[in-house]
Amino acid sequence: MSAAIGRAVTGKGERAADAAYLSMLEQVSEFTDRIGARVIASHWPFVGTDYRRLLVVGQALAGWDDKTSPALWTPAAVATPAGRSKVLAATKAWALARPEPISEPLRTRHSPFWSLSERTVELLESAGRGPWYSREAWWNLFPLGWGDTNKSPDGPLWMAQVEHVAALFWAIVDALDPDRIVILAGKGYWDAMGGALGLADLPRLEWPLIAGGVRHNRAIVWTRHPGGYLSISHPDFAAAIAKAIRSLGARRAEAHPVRSPVHP
Repeated sequence: MSAAIGRAVTGKGERAADAAYLSMLEQVSEFTDRIGARVIASHWPFVGTDYRRLLVVGQALAGWDDKTSPALWTPAAVATPAGRSKVLAATKAWALARPEPISEPLRTRHSPFWSLSERTVELLESAGRGPWYSREAWWNLFPLGWGDTNKSPDGPLWMAQVEHVAALFWAIVDALDPDRIVILAGKGYWDAMGGALGLADLPRLEWPLIAGGVRHNRAIVWTRHPGGYLSISHPDFAAAIAKAIRSLGARRAEAHPVRSPVHP
């Protein structure tokens, strides 16, 4: 299993993630007739420079505000294997475009997702040499969104991804090697994808959380979405996430203790 080194996704895990991503792009090409010439935005994990093995996952990408991003393309771009490889390379380059990668979306976006992410990271990893977002990695369950409207995927773009979400998610997890995963994706995405991800049997947690447990020696918590009726001003939301993650981390440590070396 490989880890994120610095800001890049590297090693054997990256190869598996590449394969899953390219398979998804091939599926997009099969929906060209339904998508037409619409612009698609693509997301590769943005990894903070002081990454602490904390992965925060959203629902779906909602485009890129910078319309010069190389991670904007049309279905015609992924019609061939060479085209798909080029799109993937450009998407990876975009994830490394800034010295502190996650500063790119935060330049223009201040949504409840990012506010709750900040609160959660500050509770779980309060100290570091850089800003709070340098200590996390950011991913989305659905990494392709509409680049022409900055909306989350629906219709054919949703269908082109849905069968690939689980394989890509776990490949990304293997590549980044987080020990804590916080999925701020809400009830609708839980109902739609929790089973496909192999998480449906996780123990249910109290509102505003949904479920949590340990999978593959990683603490995972899935929460309600911070937008809509559930305001991120709710004082206990981030605290509830941090408490659950810490509790699961303690159970994980008990199940997989680190043994001290035995000296003669």
